[in-house]
Amino acid sequence: MLFGYDTGIILAVLAITSLCSAGPFLGAIIADLTADKYGRKGPMYVGFALFTVEAILQAPGYSVPQMAVGRLTVGLGVGSAAMIVPAYIAEIAPMKYRGHMVGLNNVSITGGQVISYAIGAAFASVPHGWRYMVGLGGVPSIFLAILPPLCPESPCQLISYGKVEEAVNLSTQGRSRWDIVKELNRNPAHFRALVCACRLIGFSNPVAVNLVVSGTNMVSACINMPPVDPVGRRCLLVSTACGMAAGLLAVAISFVYIPMSLDTLEVQDNTITPTAIVVLVFIIWFVAFYGVSFGNTAWMSADFFSTEVRAIGTMFMTCCCWGSDLIASSAFLSMMKGITPSGAFGFYACLCFIGWILIIFFYPEMSGLTLEESQEVFQHGFGVRYARQLRKERRRGGE
Repeated sequence: MLFGYDTGIILAVLAITSLCSAGPFLGAIIADLTADKYGRKGPMYVGFALFTVEAILQAPGYSVPQMAVGRLTVGLGVGSAAMIVPAYIAEIAPMKYRGHMVGLNNVSITGGQVISYAIGAAFASVPHGWRYMVGLGGVPSIFLAILPPLCPESPCQLISYGKVEEAVNLSTQGRSRWDIVKELNRNPAHFRALVCACRLIGFSNPVAVNLVVSGTNMVSACINMPPVDPVGRRCLLVSTACGMAAGLLAVAISFVYIPMSLDTLEVQDNTITPTAIVVLVFIIWFVAFYGVSFGNTAWMSADFFSTEVRAIGTMFMTCCCWGSDLIASSAFLSMMKGITPSGAFGFYACLCFIGWILIIFFYPEMSGLTLEESQEVFQHGFGVRYARQLRKERRRGGE
């Protein structure tokens, strides 16, 4: 929830947000470097510290450079949290509830965003209210720092380094980080898992970056949780990706009928027209489909990776997420000016459609499989048919 609050509150304060998209690159790398050596809880402490420091930096800020450093700091915290939490949940959650628990994490993030927008509205007319908005973000992180000692360390992590140094990180067998990166890319099964996870996480962010309607997103995330394990992630993705594309296509068509200056991107007629209402409705439509599927399911891909490469694999996945976020947020206004709003939304509609095709052919269903079975899937190409066969055998065994 703190992740969601800190990414959302700045939108109620000022428009300088790109550093919060760039910072997670470094934050994810820092989390990866500490995750295997110090356990999965180590990066959590790093994240809590960074969230506290950013509040201290920004709340009394009187200059753009100071705010920029604060945004970069919160970006580091966001990257650390975004990388380590899905990996940690994937390792400690029972197979039956793994999707639910990752979904609960995403509900907390969107819930934090809703809270941040509500606080932003409450302080909008208060003199220097933005200082209170930003400063409040440092309070939960102090209390959250008390909780990790009460949480178990990841069983996979304990096995990998044998609780003391006798195993010396069994899963990596004394290899350097670069050796593990090379294995992630050279081992066909590991590489297919990486491509599958990064492709999905990349499609999950570009279009949503400036379109999120937080309330809709949170409700949709809640809707995602009950069916994700029994119905399956693949089924949800296949059935909703086309809905995302259709929503953006409707927005693209609607913008044709809205007079707008391409130099300033200002609407020439400020009256609320039926076309403008259609745009709003289909943006909400898009966010609803996004929240039910990609917004949650993309972060469940941490269980694609085997224990020895899970930290680095999740780090690459997180960097892919925030890289696409940064590219989209940086290029979106230029795209609207260069190829018109209709062209920009049409382009992202095509991306969603391409994502739908890729899911059909390359995204295996992992719900209902153990971590060991999930890693076995990518030993058979992208494993779409093999995963289906494993699930059928498991259902027969349950009968």
